[in-house]
Amino acid sequence: MNDQGNEIFFGGKMIKLIQLLIITFLTSLISTSVGAFTFECSDIKGVGFFYKEGKFVQYNDGYSGQTIEVTKTEGGSTWSVEWKGKNRFSGKGIQVLFNEDQVWVSFITPFKEVLRTYTLHLRDKVLFFSEMQTQFLTLAPESRVFVAKCRQLN
Repeated sequence: MNDQGNEIFFGGKMIKLIQLLIITFLTSLISTSVGAFTFECSDIKGVGFFYKEGKFVQYNDGYSGQTIEVTKTEGGSTWSVEWKGKNRFSGKGIQVLFNEDQVWVSFITPFKEVLRTYTLHLRDKVLFFSEMQTQFLTLAPESRVFVAKCRQLN
């Protein structure tokens, strides 16, 4: 193989792929340095927006009487959420980013009806999450953003 062939192979997309693999590997190493834990989050307040007839509509929102339990398993970047209260369901989280210096983690839970993005601030014990969906019945595009206070269970 000549030098020109190696340049084509390593000069473009292959280098970007290698960089992505290295970043993914390093992120998984960092996230494994924090052991298993569970946070229980409640007092959920938020705001919602939807788009209807060419206009954005904003409204206050929240989950009264709702608790969200966020759990990280030992030795990996596996997350789960369990909703307790009026709405009861659970889901596995896909870790997007773990910031060890600022002590927060972001992960998503995709469902057929809604995509939720969670960011848990470990030091301050606060959970932010958003929901992207279409409104039931009207099918209007909708986005909602929430914040909850948390306490560490273990």
